[in-house]
Amino acid sequence: MSHDEQIKNIRQKLHSLVKKYQAIQQENVSLKSENELLANKLEAQNMANDQLIHKNTVANIQLSALDPEEKNAIKKKIDFYLKEIDKCIASINVK
Repeated sequence: MSHDEQIKNIRQKLHSLVKKYQAIQQENVSLKSENELLANKLEAQNMANDQLIHKNTVANIQLSALDPEEKNAIKKKIDFYLKEIDKCIASINVK
């Protein structure tokens, strides 16, 4: 293999490496952006979860003044909402 062919081969490999490096950099920027977006979304969900926990606490305090049938109905609703919240949080954590 002549020196010209070796130089041409090296240039081709270098060009290929530069393209791969640029693609990786673009992917890195994209992933950082997506990560920030998901972190913000998770933070918002955590804040919403905290608010719901607070509301649940208040609701439980108010439950003590209700008759047993009303308590059971409200507890079932609260349990349902808490399960839905847990599902939402789990789906966010999976992504």
